[in-house]
Amino acid sequence: MKKITCLFLLAVCAISLLNCSKNKKEILQPGQLTGLWSQTSFNYKAYKAATIIEEYTNQTETGKQITIHFFNDGRFETYERSLQDGVWEVTEHVEGTYTYDADAGVLVMDDKAGGAHATATVLTLSDQQLTFFQAAAPPLDNAEADKEVFTFYFNRVP
Repeated sequence: MKKITCLFLLAVCAISLLNCSKNKKEILQPGQLTGLWSQTSFNYKAYKAATIIEEYTNQTETGKQITIHFFNDGRFETYERSLQDGVWEVTEHVEGTYTYDADAGVLVMDDKAGGAHATATVLTLSDQQLTFFQAAAPPLDNAEADKEVFTFYFNRVP
């Protein structure tokens, strides 16, 4: 259940590359959200009042890859891939639209096919790193919690 929830939140909280022609070199601006990002780790915290009652951090497993691609036209795609017999197989794919308010650090994503809508807060956005979190209340995974916070860490893919 946690994996499905994480995938859903990841898909809903996604980011990607400029949509360029084949002959045109893409030039990214510093701190630009558009681009291709690969997840490096994920942190989960469950709170009861102001007390953390559960917390863990998972590094992206060897043989797995989670990427988010946000296009300049407001679309995003996210993929989860697994390495099976030396071949990368897509195990999850979500497409949607996003808006990003850089001044407020607010990222809003809509998965039209799945009907999901989510808002995330961008904590770090640099040329090479992206970190954002999303809070869930009521909780999705821990029935004893009042609130859960999911933090995702990404590196830009060259």
